[in-house]
Amino acid sequence: HLAAEKYLYHDAISMLEKLRSEYPNATIGAITNGKGNPLMMKDTLCDLFDFCVSGEDDDVFPHRKPHEGIYNVALQRYKDLLHLEGDDNICLTKDDDRICWIHIGDDLANDVGASAKCGALAIWVDLSSKEYDQTASARFKENTLNKNDVNNNEKQPFWSTASSDEVEKRKKLNKKAFKFVSAKIEKLSSLPDAIRGLLD
Repeated sequence: HLAAEKYLYHDAISMLEKLRSEYPNATIGAITNGKGNPLMMKDTLCDLFDFCVSGEDDDVFPHRKPHEGIYNVALQRYKDLLHLEGDDNICLTKDDDRICWIHIGDDLANDVGASAKCGALAIWVDLSSKEYDQTASARFKENTLNKNDVNNNEKQPFWSTASSDEVEKRKKLNKKAFKFVSAKIEKLSSLPDAIRGLLD
């Protein structure tokens, strides 16, 4: 977790602090397929998150993103955190005045499509490649997702181990997920405004 803390995006903490200030009653959780846990990042993120669910957790594996199993575990942890046991009528949409689940993620298939199918409003974090040194958009460009032909040959990063079949499968999943994008941001500092727009 030391490396994760060292290499946080420059506006990550200020954005989370703004969310905490504007929405003091919000519950903020992390849902990840990896081992990174913000609650273990004592010098940066631990006070800004309420819970974390990993695809490696015993009650999740092997149901990692995009499987709905990891999202169901996250919803149960949320209920447990707020002592909502037995309340099976929680409706996680903006039409419910009590609760609104907004999922923020950078992966169209794993985050946007998968969470939306479980009831979330999904914000796609398509970070600027120049400011954040991101490669996700270079691999699966948005403009290719709007075309019928997803069999294009976007160049993969040198470190990618994905086979061409895996890349094509991911492009098809991304294309299906694109319709679930409730909002899109290219900077983390834009997230509070995007959330406000969904809640208004």
